[in-house]
Parts: sequence; structure tokens; C-alpha cells
Amino acid sequence: MSRPPQPETELEPIDILPDIHTPNDAVALAETAPPQAGTPPRQPVRAPLDTAPSFPGTQAASHPPENFPWNREILLREVLEVLPVGVFIVDRDGRIVHANPSGENIWGGVRHVGPEGYGAYKGWWADSGDPVAPGEWAVLRAISRGETSVGEEIRIECFDGTRKTILNSASPLRDRERKITGAVAVVQDITAIRRAQGELSFSKGFFKSSFDSAAAGVVVSDAMERSFLMANRAFCEIVGYSEYELLGMYFQDLTHPDDRARDVETARRLLAGELAPYIQEKRYIHKSGGVVWVLVAVALIYGQDGEPMYFVGQVIDITARKQMENELISSREKLRRVATHETSAREAERKRIARELHDELGQMLTGIKMDLSSLHRSLPPSPGLAERIRGTQHLLDGALASVRRIAADLRPYMLDELGLESALEWMVQEFEKRCGGTSCSLAFRVDDGYSPDADIVITTYRIVQECLTNVARHADATRVDIDIGLHADGAFVISVRDNGRGLPEAAKHDGLGLQGIRERVIALNGKLELHSRPYEGVALEVAIPVAWPQAAQACAGAHP
Repeated sequence: MSRPPQPETELEPIDILPDIHTPNDAVALAETAPPQAGTPPRQPVRAPLDTAPSFPGTQAASHPPENFPWNREILLREVLEVLPVGVFIVDRDGRIVHANPSGENIWGGVRHVGPEGYGAYKGWWADSGDPVAPGEWAVLRAISRGETSVGEEIRIECFDGTRKTILNSASPLRDRERKITGAVAVVQDITAIRRAQGELSFSKGFFKSSFDSAAAGVVVSDAMERSFLMANRAFCEIVGYSEYELLGMYFQDLTHPDDRARDVETARRLLAGELAPYIQEKRYIHKSGGVVWVLVAVALIYGQDGEPMYFVGQVIDITARKQMENELISSREKLRRVATHETSAREAERKRIARELHDELGQMLTGIKMDLSSLHRSLPPSPGLAERIRGTQHLLDGALASVRRIAADLRPYMLDELGLESALEWMVQEFEKRCGGTSCSLAFRVDDGYSPDADIVITTYRIVQECLTNVARHADATRVDIDIGLHADGAFVISVRDNGRGLPEAAKHDGLGLQGIRERVIALNGKLELHSRPYEGVALEVAIPVAWPQAAQACAGAHP
């Protein structure tokens, strides 16, 4: 900001400083200004200025150069011009006669006024917030009372409308007779310092409040020693120790013995930069001796030198969740055993009924047919009777065919005699016979070195059978693709796809056929995926885990 023109009389303020006779006096005056915050105090100038500076290889001159600025007013103004703090000089009447550029910048201008005009300088005491009365400015107290004031903190409203915080100091100027001839005021702008201090105080308060009141446990430990440094209330409740007790412990002291090796290795990898901040489940030992399951998110805090300083962990107690998971796993295992038992019992019953149909009812019908033929031969010729016998024989043939079909549906003898692949091929052929407009393909991708166990065999057969039955009854499809294979991940996969009208939404959840498939899949600890969209067909895929090492060798050549 440009300095306002000053009246000619304002060039006289130096005359009020009769005790400044040499440049040394001016420098001494400049050294009374307080340093800027964050900078070391200025060291007093020890060498007298009436001696010219010496340089290496030269001898100091006994007299300064002729053009050296001996004029005390010029030298003092030059000193004041370069000071980083504001300097105001007033005469014995309190009139402001000089202000350096830093002073003008701080106040956003300057008003060369006497005490009656000090009201233009608006300020409020920082400690109380009360306005600074015109007569309370330190420079006027210095003139009227001879007081020296240092570092009075004042909030000011500048002439450009901005607000700042300053440190205001003032000291009287005296002549050789120690009479007060004026005063000098030094002003330091500490607005940025106070703002930074306020932000730091807020940050500390915000961190402490967030830390203490966080719902999740928060803990800080030394990155090298792994000892606890801070712990909030929630963490203390999780482990049962007070913060005071934790400060003498290490994180290994709380970790379950079975988890310690993993924790140490994870911490090592995090310190080595091999691992990003991570989340994992682990177990703590509560002060009472019980096991506490927790979910821990761990991050590493680095210092300004780039070296790791702290581990910061956020901890959530998941003990109740783990108990529910264990109960759910136990319940699913019980359900799987029940489903397995029911499936086995159902298959055993079907096998028994199929055998009885084939062995007993089938043989009885065959015997009736043979007796009927023998009776026909032994009776005298009769056109009417012969026709009735032939009709009865035709009905018996149909009954025998139905018995064989029902027995095959219940338990196809091919499945027991020739194996899964042959049974599926026969099923596909029978399907195409019944649904002449629908083609069906079978891809059986099981290596000869692997033989699926009986449960997988019958489950595969029943799933394919149910899918083809649904296609024949509801799908109105023209093509069905069946893919059976052992995948490289060790899963026996059954896939059936058609291009029909798709499943109704209700059938996806309530259909008896699909419910039966789900029960069979659960019994073998498998997974079922079903995808269906209107008029885009149905895709069903079942993956059943295969026991190792039974399928290990076969999986080596299996398709992905």
C-alpha cells in the first residue's frame, strides 16, 4: 500500500530523538523490535558502525567512506523501512509523525493524528474483548506515564476492513536529561500464528472427542515395540482392561495364542511395505479369560522423516456375530445330514419299489400273459373269444411296458448295471422319443480315472431327470444342452440349459421339483445357481465338491 503524503512538519520527528547521535544509536533502536514468531531473536550488533567493515585480505579502514550515510535521519528511516514489524513514532504531544511500511501494511493504512484522533484506530483487548479506549493505547501511556509495554495482544479492525491480531509494544523516548520527548510503538501481526494455534487446538480437541466417543474401539501402539500408547473407552470395554492397565502391555499380550504368529507376520509385512492397511478377524483374550472375536482394521502412521511410528487399529467386537455364524453353520450341517438321510432313504425306497415292480408285478403280469396264451390254445376255436383274448394280451403288454417304465424312473437298472454315462444317454434318447420336436445334447466330460461315488451318481441322474421333465411339461423348448464334468477346481459340475419360455417367478422358489434338487445339493454340500428370464430359457448349474485326493489326478486333465 502506498504511503500517504506527509506534511512538511512531519519531517521533524527525528529532532525529538536528541539522544541518537550515531548510526549505532539507530541500530540499537531497531533492535528493540520483537522478532517475528518462529524466528530466533535478533542478536545485538556488536561492531560499532563508525568503523568500516573489513573484508578478507584487507585491513579495516580507520574512517568510513565519504558516501557512508552518516545522516541520522536518513539512516534511521532506512532501518525502519526494512524492519519486518510495524514501527510508529509519536512526538511529545502524542501525534503520530512516522509509520514504516510494515506498520502501514498491518493496519491497512495509517492516520497521522494526535490523541484526539486515536479513535480511528479500532482495537479490542484479546483477553477480555473490551474495546481499547483511545487513551489506553500503549504509546500514549508511554508518553503520559513513562510506561514501557511489551506484547499486549489486541484484535484490531484495519482501515481496509480486515481484522487482525497484533502484539503491541511501546516505549518512551527520552533526551539526555531523561525527559520524555516522544514514544516509539512496535506492532507485530500474529494473525496467522493465532489462526494456526486455533486450528491446532481444534484439531486436538476434535481428535480427542472423536477418539474418546467413537463407538468402535480405537487403539494406538508403538510401531517398533508394539506397546500400547492410547486406547479409547470402547476398546477398554472390549478387552476388559482400563487404559492405565493397557499402557503397560503389548498387543501380543491380548492376542489369542493361535493368532499370534499370524499377527506378528502381518505386522512385519506392513512395516516392510509389503502390505497395505488391512482388515482381518482375530481373537483377543478378555481380562476375565474369555475369548473375544474382533474385526480389526490396521493402518501404519509415518513420521516426517518417513519412518514408521505408530500402528492405529479400529476394533469392532463381533463375538455375537461369530456365535450366530457358528450356530448357522451347525444348523446347516444338521440340515445337510437330515437331507442326506432323507435322500438316501427315499432312494432306497425307490430302489425297493422298482425291484418289486420288476421282479414281482412284472413276473405276475408275464405269467398271466403266458397262461392266457396257453388257455387260448387249449380252447376250441371261437372267433369272438379269440378277439377278446388278443385284446387282453394287448392290455397285458401295455401293463408290462408301464411297469418297466415306472421301475426305470424309480431306479433305472442301467444306472446300477452300466453306470452314469450310459444311464444319461438312455434318458436323453427316451426324452427325444417323447418330445419329438426338442433336440437334446449330452456332453460327459469325466475322465476315466475318476469314478464318482454313489451319492453323486444318483444326484446327477435325478437332477437331469427333473430338468428334462420340466422341459417336457412346461418349457416349450426346441433345444436342451446337458454338460456333466469334473472341473479343475475339484468340483463336479452339472449344467442343464434350454431355450424355452423360462420359469415363472413363483416356480423359482416354490416349485417342488426345484425344492427336491436343492435338498439333494445341500445333502452333498454343493451350490446351486439358477438363471431364468422370460422367453430366454433356463440355465441351471450345480457344483458339488469332490473329495480329495480321489479326484486330484483326474482334475489334472479336467477342463476349467
